[in-house]
Amino acid sequence: MEKPVSEDLHEKIRLNSFGEKSHSLLLNNSQFILGNTSIKLAEISHFRFGTKLLQFGMFPVGRSYQISLKTATQEFNLVLRSFFGIRDNYLAGLYENLADNLWLRIGERLLKDAVAALKTNNSFRVGTCQIIKTGILLRKSPSSKVILILWRDLSYVKKYNRLEINSKNDTRIWFNLYFLEQWNVEVLMDLLDWIFEEGGLAELENYTDSQE
Repeated sequence: MEKPVSEDLHEKIRLNSFGEKSHSLLLNNSQFILGNTSIKLAEISHFRFGTKLLQFGMFPVGRSYQISLKTATQEFNLVLRSFFGIRDNYLAGLYENLADNLWLRIGERLLKDAVAALKTNNSFRVGTCQIIKTGILLRKSPSSKVILILWRDLSYVKKYNRLEINSKNDTRIWFNLYFLEQWNVEVLMDLLDWIFEEGGLAELENYTDSQE
């Protein structure tokens, strides 16, 4: 299967159904620029995206499309808002194109960093979870005890708005990570695919300090 190829984006965009195409967007292999905000892609350590229904009281009035980037010194949130279906195809397409092209540029590096952390007995966090070499440590609330789900006991399901993690041996143990709420859920999804579909579990289990 061919690896998807990212494309450069350089255009004027609108941010909502009624706005003009007056915001300058640039995305290439080194930087993301929107208006006065400039971020170097090599410095991005956290990525988050998702969609949310917009409501007025009990009535749906539209949808928001959100992409967030974080570096050691910056945090940027892009929100596109579609109202009453007006220009929704344009805004949804812009969101998907931008999210895809950002991920194609930074996703492989973030996954490599995650794998390297686990191999060297370090960890990284996604939401309330701490991912370690042997599995995922979970604490559902500050007062609850920490639970370890070992990789061989873990199953996962990708849903439209979240990643669902389950224990195979104990159906009482499960949790959700929401794309729009937690940073780097996409990184964890790619890590799980690497572990369970690409031989990553054996690689982690057989890795020793002498290979560092």
